[in-house]
Amino acid sequence: MFLSLVLILFYVKVWPMVDTVNNVLQLGNEIFLYMCIGIALLFTNYTTDPNHRHLISIVYLVFLGFNVTINVILILYSIIVMAIKEFRERKEKKNRNKTVP
Repeated sequence: MFLSLVLILFYVKVWPMVDTVNNVLQLGNEIFLYMCIGIALLFTNYTTDPNHRHLISIVYLVFLGFNVTINVILILYSIIVMAIKEFRERKEKKNRNKTVP
């Protein structure tokens, strides 16, 4: 948990990635990991009631599904943005080649 907290502080302070989307994705994933470590502590003998453990596992799985969904959406968004940018660059290059005799 300490290392995860240090990485969260590093991502907030340094902002190491090139673009904002990747920085937010890395920071979000690290926060998610920190929270999952905290939830995993509840699966030990600290929680003795099996019904509570079952409810905690459902929350854990919903949390995991939410994180995976957000990651997939951001990755697809990045791919679509790159594809649109590439398409526009090719179109501009093609138009420049047509106008030059």
